[in-house]
Amino acid sequence: MTTTIPRSRVPSHILGYPRIGDKRQTKFALEHYWKGKKDKEVTQAALLEVFTTNIQDQIDAGLDIITTGDFAHYDLVLSQAVSFGMQPPRFAGAETLDTFDRQFYFARGRDHTGQYEDNAAWQMTKWFDTNYHYLVPELEADEDFSNTDFTQVFKQVSDAQAIIEKKVAIKMPLAQASMTFIARAPLIATLCRL
Repeated sequence: MTTTIPRSRVPSHILGYPRIGDKRQTKFALEHYWKGKKDKEVTQAALLEVFTTNIQDQIDAGLDIITTGDFAHYDLVLSQAVSFGMQPPRFAGAETLDTFDRQFYFARGRDHTGQYEDNAAWQMTKWFDTNYHYLVPELEADEDFSNTDFTQVFKQVSDAQAIIEKKVAIKMPLAQASMTFIARAPLIATLCRL
């Protein structure tokens, strides 16, 4: 069912709904997972509950358009970079990890599954002089974005549509051009982007 919005009013919508949970459930679920206190299925169920609550909060607020595609397990820019297939050479072989674990390996420099050696984590920096920090994607000179995987974003849309009967807005946090602009890259890659 699609909701029809009268032309006489502006549709209501939120971009970037908080993803930590009202009691910081996301933080605690991930910490327990990394320490081996909870398995992946239990952790993902806890994260799905936060996501579902976020969708329901938007419905309860009476929004006309429900935002999805912006829920990240750890860092929004990191999730997007992994979706675009960005993987620095020092993490060679990490593509055997599923997207869930690969993001944490890049973010923390530590593979809690024990399959890979510790590496330097992705650098963290402020988002355009705000107090929000994000993980800086690393772009290689020969990056061709051929290993993209937007399964996580599409799953969020599917999960949201299972909850609601309103129109769902797919919010892609960063476009490919924006991603390359904020990425850390060798000089030649930076010049090629200009």
